[in-house]
Amino acid sequence: MAPRDLRPSVEFINVPGWDASPLYHHSATATAAGRLVFTSGVVGAKDGQIVKELGPQVKQAFENLASTLAASGARLVDVLHLRFYVVNWRWTETETLVKEWMDLVGHKPPTALVPVPKLFEDGVFLEMEAVAAIGGCQKTWSKPGPSDLGLQAPPTKIDVIVVGGGFSGVQAAYDLHKSGLGVIILEATHRIGGRSKTIKLASGPGYTELGATWINKTTQPKIYAHTLRLGLTLIEQYNPPNALGVFQKRDGVVARAKVSDPAYSGPEFSKEETESVNKFLEAFQWELSENPDIDINNSSSYPTGEDLTVEEWAKTRQLGQMGEQAAAALCRANVGREAYEVGIHYWVDYVKSVGGLLSLISDDEAGAQNLFIKEGTSAIAQGLAAELKPGSVLVNSAVDEINQHGDQVLLTTVSGSRFLAKKVIMANPTNTYTKIKFTPPLPHAKRALVTQTQPGFYAKACITYAKPWWRELGLLGKFRSYHGPICFSWELSVFDLEAYTLALFIAGKAAEDWYKLTPIAREQAVFDHLRQFLEPEQRHLVDNVLEFNVGTWCEEEWMGGAPTSAMPPGLLSRYGEELRAPWKNIHFAGGETAREWKGYLEGALRAGSRAADEVISIMGSKGKL
Repeated sequence: MAPRDLRPSVEFINVPGWDASPLYHHSATATAAGRLVFTSGVVGAKDGQIVKELGPQVKQAFENLASTLAASGARLVDVLHLRFYVVNWRWTETETLVKEWMDLVGHKPPTALVPVPKLFEDGVFLEMEAVAAIGGCQKTWSKPGPSDLGLQAPPTKIDVIVVGGGFSGVQAAYDLHKSGLGVIILEATHRIGGRSKTIKLASGPGYTELGATWINKTTQPKIYAHTLRLGLTLIEQYNPPNALGVFQKRDGVVARAKVSDPAYSGPEFSKEETESVNKFLEAFQWELSENPDIDINNSSSYPTGEDLTVEEWAKTRQLGQMGEQAAAALCRANVGREAYEVGIHYWVDYVKSVGGLLSLISDDEAGAQNLFIKEGTSAIAQGLAAELKPGSVLVNSAVDEINQHGDQVLLTTVSGSRFLAKKVIMANPTNTYTKIKFTPPLPHAKRALVTQTQPGFYAKACITYAKPWWRELGLLGKFRSYHGPICFSWELSVFDLEAYTLALFIAGKAAEDWYKLTPIAREQAVFDHLRQFLEPEQRHLVDNVLEFNVGTWCEEEWMGGAPTSAMPPGLLSRYGEELRAPWKNIHFAGGETAREWKGYLEGALRAGSRAADEVISIMGSKGKL
């Protein structure tokens, strides 16, 4: 007899207007029609071989069911009906079966247990059939009657809910899970990683980064440790000595200069321009290292009355035109907002939190742009999430309401799923708090922060070429402009994969104007500007494009901007310490709450661990619901 194919079968049935969410914790996004997934023939086999012992065989069968459903877009929590075919099981063994399922999923759908004398092969103790639902939240409204009011399913109970599946959220969940607490991540979008967004290139092997990209092994130990532990490949940023970058002044004039020289000194710059930029560097360095009132660990010490906009600060320091433009350009590049919008204390705090100006702008061994990851930064978030208990991460699960009364917190998602927890960690951007109804309302200080901080206007365009033509021209791929739309750029090439990419950043007012264009006009604006950095006979090289990818962070509904949110004058000293302060049973993470490396993946990870430590110190590994 020919051996049986051990792969389970799957069948889809479309069900127009059907919705299972009120009864079965279904949390998919709304579609015009639902689908039922029927799967059968699921057994405890691995690598084509049946697992021999009963307990491991059951566990493997559940893992195989999860994989089968995942391939069809469903999850274990979407299962509506289970049927078990079992061979010679004792009742104690069936109780173990139910317990295994409950530990894995947290709720039990209607279940049928069918004892049989034998399955298709000796040693097979269990075979499963499952019906699951995906999609289909759209339905016709009807007025509820008195008998309908009691149909709402009880909430899923868990120790801690983490709102947001970015780096801060997955780190917090990872730490909580390791401590022994039960945790669920509710992620509003269809993916995890937050402002990290790695996509596979369509034109060949390799990946490109539409979000956060670079790390440093010395100054960013947390993310570096994860990179090593997960076995990811690090590539050092190309930065030969005396390499040239291309700089465009405010009037559109283009010059070449050593990128290692922040003052842009050289024959293309007048003595007055160089002196003006040096004045800015000296004045800003005093704020970073000598101003006694600037303490990144205690923002309430900042003198509120001295907090001007960056633009006002530059004028009071009499930096000159080029120095003022340099200050505005760096502020724009750092936080995605213009110098007339950002308080000098916030900007100094931000730059000091990453180790200073040279750390921020350089890519040498001490620089923030020293290394990038061949597999992409999203591989770190995915690696951390994969180490959680299966079913712990729910995507397409935007939180609609958070109610906290007594010692518990009830969360409701936009699709109606409900969760009851003892603690909640907010790991989503602060500007998205406004999408959630808090009961009781957020306290005054947190409302002030949420409503007055401003997410950065930011976009990142990645252009992939068949060859690195900029290197052939003796350039580094570093193009900087005070003119826009391109503000600055770096090269992101992986030579062993022949993937040659320029990452071009659009920020501040230039980004605000760029977003008003149509998608095709946006591409054209980027290409037209990139040509301006080259000599006329070289400009044709810009057009030999394999693919154009762009991260439009201001259009991401659950982000609203990047790389962080900036504060106007006076806000940091008045309310900065409230940014991360717990409120009742809610704790606050996210990269904005980091003391060090604000706006970077390292800062997000540190903030996630800090919030998790707060919860663990209160709950320990006990107090489970």
